[in-house]
Amino acid sequence: MKKIDKRVNKSVKFIQKIYNKKCEIGIILGSGQGGIADSFENPVKIPYSKIPYFPVCAVKGHSGSLILANIFNLHVVIMKGRVHYYEGYSLARVTYPVRIMKGLGVKKLIIINAAGGINRSFKTNDIMVILDHINLMGDNPLRGLMRDDPA
Repeated sequence: MKKIDKRVNKSVKFIQKIYNKKCEIGIILGSGQGGIADSFENPVKIPYSKIPYFPVCAVKGHSGSLILANIFNLHVVIMKGRVHYYEGYSLARVTYPVRIMKGLGVKKLIIINAAGGINRSFKTNDIMVILDHINLMGDNPLRGLMRDDPA
């Protein structure tokens, strides 16, 4: 087992001690959408800084809390904020929370973000589905085996 897998397991076990339900859906909220996570009854909130090895965000609008809640009888894990590659994190660190979600049982992932487009009929806050994108990053988190990236 790789070191990073041990880190993910440690993070997952920490969260499961606080919220011992199998989560079915993961949601990653983008900037300005954190209010969505505040609308659920009796959520369990865990600051990223308390979760072992979890990357902590510094971008305005990303508060940095993992929210666990029951929505329509489904257990969900919600990221209220996330880290970004442009903050200096490696792509392995940026995707670390998704590996934790998988460890919590997540099979479906919804990622909400502010995305630009060239369709002039789009208005602010319109919902669109992105099926693909052009990766100009020079790296890809899906390439090769998961690296042992230092936390």
